[in-house]
Amino acid sequence: MDLLGRCVAELSKADEIREQTDAVRLRVESELQNPRVAQLYEELSALDRALAQRARQVLIGAAQLEVGGVCSEEVELEAELTSYLARKARNASELLRRELDPVQRARADYEEPLG
Repeated sequence: MDLLGRCVAELSKADEIREQTDAVRLRVESELQNPRVAQLYEELSALDRALAQRARQVLIGAAQLEVGGVCSEEVELEAELTSYLARKARNASELLRRELDPVQRARADYEEPLG
């Protein structure tokens, strides 16, 4: 895959993850009194903002690359950073979903009796 194709793929992934983050955000608002949920939500929000900024940088870099105004290594680095932030945001979102799931929460609260 060429660099521009990779940029498009990373932007698509970033958009998908940001949509998932918005869906989780709606579920979180009623659970913010839970300190674990509040902490995970804050982390996810920070990652979402960083991902949006990185996605913009990839878009700008890809446009500049097309017209020859930027070094391909810079664009590649931006794409790598976007991919890394997307993975972190996906992981944080999954942790938050698990925390919000009452069945998962009940399992975490239940301790297997010893012996």
